[in-house]
Amino acid sequence: MSERAQRARVALDLSQYPPIMETSQVADMLGMSVSHLRQLVRAGRIPAHRMPGGRAIKFYRDELAEWLSELPSAAEVPQESGAKAAATRRRRR
Repeated sequence: MSERAQRARVALDLSQYPPIMETSQVADMLGMSVSHLRQLVRAGRIPAHRMPGGRAIKFYRDELAEWLSELPSAAEVPQESGAKAAATRRRRR
């Protein structure tokens, strides 16, 4: 999760969002692009539901709240050194 998303997680008030959310709403809420959110959905890293007969993806606010609460905080995640992080990014491409 990006640093921006980590900050959003801390200050997030999910009650302002509808119970069933669209991809663009969730991407905005988490501070990431829609394409990155779709990658997370394809990888099974975020709770989402595909609607029958279409490409639409829906997210349940309560499931997202639970998922966010289970993520480690930034303080719990070890930070990679600059060279190691760059090498990891090159391998992923």
